[in-house]
Amino acid sequence: MTFYTRWATLVLSLALCVLQWPHHSFGLDPTPSSSPDSEPQPFGIPPPIEELEGYQSIDFENDLSSKDLGYSPKDHIQLAPPPKIVFRSGKLSPDEMRSRGGMYEGTLVPPTNANGGFSIFYHHCERLTHMTDPKRSRCSPPRHLERTIHLSEYRTATAYTATSRSFGVSLSFATREGPGWVYMIQATPNMIDVDGTLRNYRQYRNEQEFVALGGVHWGQVLRYIPVPGKLTAADFGKESPHEVTYTDFIKKFPNHTLTANPDYDPRFDNLTASPGEPQLAGWADRPAKVNKLEPWSRYQNKTLGEYARDFMDSMSNEAKAALGWNGTFPLEFRSYPKH
Repeated sequence: MTFYTRWATLVLSLALCVLQWPHHSFGLDPTPSSSPDSEPQPFGIPPPIEELEGYQSIDFENDLSSKDLGYSPKDHIQLAPPPKIVFRSGKLSPDEMRSRGGMYEGTLVPPTNANGGFSIFYHHCERLTHMTDPKRSRCSPPRHLERTIHLSEYRTATAYTATSRSFGVSLSFATREGPGWVYMIQATPNMIDVDGTLRNYRQYRNEQEFVALGGVHWGQVLRYIPVPGKLTAADFGKESPHEVTYTDFIKKFPNHTLTANPDYDPRFDNLTASPGEPQLAGWADRPAKVNKLEPWSRYQNKTLGEYARDFMDSMSNEAKAALGWNGTFPLEFRSYPKH
């Protein structure tokens, strides 16, 4: 009996670790608290999410069971105000990013209404579009089960590019399978709060993700920092990546510092990210019954592509000018001469 009890405890501990580790790209529901004695964050790095004030507690009637949805709704979510700074991981160097003019995930398959490319839920679950048989399109399996499908047969169709308000979450993705980079980015209104969009029905809790509709301009990048490979939260004495701060990182790696982007465009200075946009959730066929709940039930009269364009059109003239919004996706990135 003792043997089985210990074995069950070990399995449960491993399962909890898997659930806490970010799956895709950048959840949010820590308990808010104040920490007046915490160290100042260098270079304007935002404080850990636990230190932010002004949470909005969201609660709404839940008449769906886990059987209806295919997975259990998460606990009640708490939202912080949209950030002015976000982060993104990358394997490409700053010079390579600069040559592309920006960051955009949907490079292989253009987003359409048919492939769900404008669905934040599909982006959140890493929906894979099958290249020859649309009926075989599916949300990405957990990483330890990826071998059960032939990934070469699939492509990702998305109009969104992942960012996170958490340095630690971005670090966890950048450091996978070797060294990488973390980019510190000026947030803009095309960056949408995934937790605020999907609310209790999101799948991943601690990614603190903001998805950039149309992509991220290189001119939005404030600074960047190289990071070593294969780091984990445990390397910083933490249980989950979202708990790791820039201060934690720089204490452990003092020779890795943020470098200012000489191409930063000050037109982005006064902009900030957007809250949740439920009209862009795009639940589609998986948990379609969620569409009967508020607030998503209000947004069933247009296609996701139409809602996406309406959202971009609703931004301020200042934001549209800075982003170069011309009515099409992705955003048109600027070309930069070689150094």
